[in-house]
Amino acid sequence: MGDEVVGIGNTPKYKHDWHINNRERMLQKMKDRYDSMKDKPEFRKTERIRQKKYYCDNVKKESIRKRVARKNNLEHFTKQSHDSQQRLRLKALNIVGRGKLQCSNCGIIPSNIRLLEINHINGGGYKEVGTDNHKFYRLILSGKRPTDDLNILCKLCNQAHFIERNFGVKYNIEVNSNG
Repeated sequence: MGDEVVGIGNTPKYKHDWHINNRERMLQKMKDRYDSMKDKPEFRKTERIRQKKYYCDNVKKESIRKRVARKNNLEHFTKQSHDSQQRLRLKALNIVGRGKLQCSNCGIIPSNIRLLEINHINGGGYKEVGTDNHKFYRLILSGKRPTDDLNILCKLCNQAHFIERNFGVKYNIEVNSNG
């Protein structure tokens, strides 16, 4: 009686080990089930209901899980967020520049895309954009923000445009191609 182990299949350690050992098989089984059922309308409806119920039941737990994952992988999440923002900015620059990524004033094509800025031709860019550039980029991408009064300028030309508009001082910027 002392050597006999009763109920080993119900211990948390056993369940954990079983899920680790059978993870791939279970994932494949779930994927196969989903693939066989996904085109049926009643499955889509019940799946949506199941997902909403899961979300409602676990919203606090998922929030904590995501916060912990972000904290533990901060470098990864920061890089992922930065890359996403840069892709968004590049798409907005392409729309405003009509496919040309160069300064519309001096014509320079910078090796680093960060040297280009979206300029409001009639001024007022800070009032419109504020501190959330990415919301501005999303408006451009969605077509909700017209681009008729926008152009692309390099940082130097954009500063010269600002000084000229606000202080009346004319700056001529020449590009030296001799390096």
